[in-house]
Amino acid sequence: MLTGRSIFRVEDERLLRGNGRYVDDVCVPGTLHACFVRSPHAHARIGHVDTSAASSVPGVARVLTGHDMADLVGRLSSFYEVPALRKIEFDAMTRDKARFCGDIVAMVIAESRYAAEDGCDQIDVEYEVLPAVTSSEQGLRGDAPLVFDNLGTNVVFDDSACFGNVEAAFGQASHVVSRTFRQHRQSPCPMETRGGAATFDPRSGELTYHASTQSGHSLRRAISLFLRHPLQQTRVIVGDNGGSFGEKFTMTREDLCVCAASRLLGRPVKWIEDRRENLMAGGHAREEVMEAELALAADGTILGLKAKLTIDGGAYPAIRLYMPAELYTSVREDMPSAYRIPAFELSCQSVATNKATYVAYRGPWEVETWVRERLLDEAALEIGMDPVELRRRNLITPEEQPYKTVTGAVLEDATAMAALDTVLAALDYPALRARQRAARQEGRYLGIGIAGHCEHNGREGVTERTTVRIELDGTVTVVTAQMQTGQGHQTTLAQLVADELSVPHGHVRLVSGDTSRVPFKVIGTGGSMASTMATGSVLAATRQVKDQIRRVAGHLLECDPADIELTGAQAIVRGDPSAALPLAEIAETAYLRPLLLPAGMDPCLEATANFSWPGHQWTVATHGCVVEVDPRTGKVAIEKYVAAVDCGTVINPAIVEGQIRGGVAQGIAGVLYEHSQYDDDGQYLASTFMDYLVPTAAEIPDIEIHLLPGPRGAIRPRGIGETGAIAAPATLTNAIADALSPLGVHVTQQYLPPSVIAEMIGRATAAGG
Repeated sequence: MLTGRSIFRVEDERLLRGNGRYVDDVCVPGTLHACFVRSPHAHARIGHVDTSAASSVPGVARVLTGHDMADLVGRLSSFYEVPALRKIEFDAMTRDKARFCGDIVAMVIAESRYAAEDGCDQIDVEYEVLPAVTSSEQGLRGDAPLVFDNLGTNVVFDDSACFGNVEAAFGQASHVVSRTFRQHRQSPCPMETRGGAATFDPRSGELTYHASTQSGHSLRRAISLFLRHPLQQTRVIVGDNGGSFGEKFTMTREDLCVCAASRLLGRPVKWIEDRRENLMAGGHAREEVMEAELALAADGTILGLKAKLTIDGGAYPAIRLYMPAELYTSVREDMPSAYRIPAFELSCQSVATNKATYVAYRGPWEVETWVRERLLDEAALEIGMDPVELRRRNLITPEEQPYKTVTGAVLEDATAMAALDTVLAALDYPALRARQRAARQEGRYLGIGIAGHCEHNGREGVTERTTVRIELDGTVTVVTAQMQTGQGHQTTLAQLVADELSVPHGHVRLVSGDTSRVPFKVIGTGGSMASTMATGSVLAATRQVKDQIRRVAGHLLECDPADIELTGAQAIVRGDPSAALPLAEIAETAYLRPLLLPAGMDPCLEATANFSWPGHQWTVATHGCVVEVDPRTGKVAIEKYVAAVDCGTVINPAIVEGQIRGGVAQGIAGVLYEHSQYDDDGQYLASTFMDYLVPTAAEIPDIEIHLLPGPRGAIRPRGIGETGAIAAPATLTNAIADALSPLGVHVTQQYLPPSVIAEMIGRATAAGG
């Protein structure tokens, strides 16, 4: 059996030897290179754009302004209309005013990247600088400048939902704990930045776009829709993808501009984003404010939860869907998590500001876990209860499941209590608390943080489609809708197929990324659904092919197909190993000698299967962290980090653990290092890695991982891609808050570098005496 084994990733040798094929490796003869002129102002009306000098630069083929692009690309908007969402239409390249620092004002296409950049330097733009909206609070004021004048407001999305009797819950509460929590803006920061290479063939009318994206079919639709190009003549190809983390989930204005330029000029056009562009304009995430109230009985039983979420949505909406609306839906469903919360109320506003587009980032709804777990710790401190005991009193037990949460989601096989116990045992929690008390007597500030989460990653009605085919030589081709963004699909999905058909792992090949070949899927890869959805459809299609093999082999070997077993790439008769046929011979019969097949059977060994989970699927995790904070410098040292995760069936433990470690690293980075910061005028202050601090392996502690056993029997994986990034910020901030509690510090913000912690300690010390 390959399933459950940490076999080496088949992708790695090719990639590590430099044989990957990323967008910048696409070399088509005659390719032109594109560069964009970006606004240096956060908010400014655009006057005359003088392109004459740029057009004279040697090598420049064409210069396009916003007015030029408007003739090539229609007005943009999100694909899907949401009742609580005000529809915003905007241009692929702005022509009226710049709405954030980095907005696209002009495009230069040249024979080389160097010439294109030289051309950009020669473009003269007249700007009338306007006051900028630099926070959601500012955007909500009655006198705030409008990001989109025609809306008459900066509130783009406004919705609310109430479950259970919230008023009664708070009316009978013995304790009500209220806090306002703030998350800061972050960049997904993939190793490979955004980019695309478009080729328009004037003879066939086919427009082909090589892209670095998570969602090939959605990008294809956007190109067809907004360029008014026939869908059947639009093709998107995704090769190797150097990371995404959600940033490449949506379609970008630059994608459309590159495709439009290629069609206009009849030549290939390539654009590769540089790191400064990526940090400034590639999209940001996580900037949210949540006012939350928790109602508790005298014994710590949770009676109700109220939350008001305000999202800094940036300027332009994402094209495929408006991410703050999607975030609200997920927060609404996930925030009760695996706790008994009988009453829950959530409202949400998204506010337009003069900042880069709000995009998905690994675990986009992470705010629900961070706020809930921080609020639980604050409540425990206020009522004088250990935070672990407060969680124990409110977690849903295995005996209560299946359990319908207050929002209507059904929890089944949710092992939150087991995950908590696993982390506590790994930390030796009672001894750790004793050590903490001793350390405080010595003037040392040790902190312990615990946080849990329960993430949906397979929803009823979401469908995945996969084709599995036995080739003429007996090898296997799997055609999947999943995009390869580093998760190891070529290894893990092949492990499942190889086990089902009893063939060598190397005989299974995945085909992905080409919209002319792979099944349609709106999302592509995202939402931790590869394990749940792709696994389900791959297994379903493989088992159909397995039945076809048995039918053909049984017919040829003159036995009941039920007596055929697959082993060692052969079909054998159970109990008679001498009666065997190699898989290649069975395939040859199916394709080349169809008259020898059973009556009515198609001359192929191929199946396509659709799959969707009947209900919700959940990944459950609890993390624990021990830190020491230096009160003089504010520096945080992470002494120990433990993660207990129930991800169901583990296909490849090494890949699973790698995903968890990567997510935890990003969560730690968001608390201690990374901040996409703007000043009061909307100028972006973190456009290089000198200012946007991405940690290296040296800054991330060892992460101890415990994988809880999944359900017995059928293969039932749960998504693992986002769990680390969701739970880590809450775990680490809880540990820091616990360390600082003797000083009277309450942690209500997520960004906690040494300077911020030192300032918080200083304020608390001054207030105390």
